[in-house]
Amino acid sequence: MTTGQPLRSPAEIAAALRSDFAAEFRAQYDQAPAPDPVLTILFNALATQVGRVYQEAADVFPWQVLDDLMAGLGMPRPEATPAQVIVAATNVERRERLPLELRLQAKTPRGERMVFVPDASIELANTSIAFAAVAEEGRLQTVPGATLPDGVPLPTLTVSCEAASGSPALLLAFRCDWGNLSGLGLRVETAGGVGSATTDALARSPWYLLDADGTSRESGVLRSARGHGGINFLQFVNTDSTETGETSDAAGALAEVGRGPYGEQIWMFPVVPPGRRWSGAPPVRFEDAIHSMIPDGHRTVLERPLTWVYVPLPAGSRGYGAMIQGVTPNAVTASNLDVFEERVNFSATGTAVSLRPEGDGQRHVMRLLSVIGEAGTRYVPDTDLQASTGMGRVRMHGDIIELRPARRTGSRYDGWAKIRMLLCDGLRANGVAPGPMQLLERLGNVGVSFQNLTPSRGGSAPPDFSIARLRFADLLRTLDRVVTHADLDISAKAYDSRIIRVDVRVIAVVVGGGLQPVDLVCVTVPERELADPAADRLRLQHGLERHLSARAVIGRCVRVEVVTT
Repeated sequence: MTTGQPLRSPAEIAAALRSDFAAEFRAQYDQAPAPDPVLTILFNALATQVGRVYQEAADVFPWQVLDDLMAGLGMPRPEATPAQVIVAATNVERRERLPLELRLQAKTPRGERMVFVPDASIELANTSIAFAAVAEEGRLQTVPGATLPDGVPLPTLTVSCEAASGSPALLLAFRCDWGNLSGLGLRVETAGGVGSATTDALARSPWYLLDADGTSRESGVLRSARGHGGINFLQFVNTDSTETGETSDAAGALAEVGRGPYGEQIWMFPVVPPGRRWSGAPPVRFEDAIHSMIPDGHRTVLERPLTWVYVPLPAGSRGYGAMIQGVTPNAVTASNLDVFEERVNFSATGTAVSLRPEGDGQRHVMRLLSVIGEAGTRYVPDTDLQASTGMGRVRMHGDIIELRPARRTGSRYDGWAKIRMLLCDGLRANGVAPGPMQLLERLGNVGVSFQNLTPSRGGSAPPDFSIARLRFADLLRTLDRVVTHADLDISAKAYDSRIIRVDVRVIAVVVGGGLQPVDLVCVTVPERELADPAADRLRLQHGLERHLSARAVIGRCVRVEVVTT
């Protein structure tokens, strides 16, 4: 093994054993041994066992050593990717913050039960959409999702509107409670799939919260930023210290869930301060056209003050009436994550436990959330150089968690520790069909129900450990910094083993009124290696861009493009 020679197979080892036995028998008795089936079986069994030892020594030991070295240097472990869905709540009676720990259960086509948790903590509210339409090319066209007060869907109509002759726009009206649009999760369904031009246009455009007169104010302008799971988090542009529109993203503390296949269709409103909770009549220039689209017998629906949102879209573009296919309130993405807790009694199981919760080897550990000892103290990573020697320590090594019990008083040590792990099911969680989801926790809204609006997509297993040598070479070569084109090449290939080619070039982009150099990293991946090409390309692009940007030289920007062959 040390000279680089190929390993012998069990058949070759058995043949060598028989040859050595025959030579020794001849030397002892001066004749060839007679065929013996028992000895043949014995040699074959021994050869099989020896072959396994050789194979383990060649395959397992080297990457375990490298894994130890990389763990000591603080290099993160490869993680699995959770599947994602869009869920919407119905029968909401009162306003309630959706906890990030809420667990929703659904079945795969094979009957397996998968758990999903929200990617963001939206506020459930008794909010409905009274009107939704796209204005473009002199027409106002309704968008599915708006309902009349009795729950009947607003008819699909297209009417002439002189005010719609300019730039296209999306116009929405909400029936809200006292909290207005605070914390609302809104799904804007678009055609074209992941990364469509329509969702990009909505993300680049400002969102205007109109005042009681149906006009826009500077204090009502919102801009979006992509966050956890790829969700578009809207924030007020004009915000002071007493009126903040920011919403906590505590889910990011559990797992680094990158842009999923559905996150870009979710828009989360910030907390709307009392001074901006406007409601009123429709915008004056659209008022006549909007009234003509309301069915007879329901014209009074617009007499009640509504909360209006206006989203101008890029000038010169067209086709949004067909591309925007529906809107849904009280919606949010959910990822296939589950928290598993286990108590380890050191006297019964020792200080090393398997990373196979409930004996299921198909579940993947996203990360170790915490280890709390008998005395209530938190265990620290084994590589923590600043922690005191008496503190409990934990180390993840392949499929094993190794614990070093904390020293309490005198010479006494912890007798047990509680481990909390974040899990996902990877590929197994893909393919959950749209339909009802079972609520595993209680909410204040007793009658609330959740619907899965999309098939689950995007789940995958962690990268193969066969790239451990490349990852270690990346760490040694770059010292966790990317400076040259060669650094970008090896860092990208070490990040994901599916990347077969890396092309790097420098481009110039306009930032802040001036040109700035940007390293454009174009990676090539075989399409057959992607279980869900559209979703996997997006996750790879976002994850690799974040990985390289964190290691780039100060002042340099990195952008990633993913192409398939």
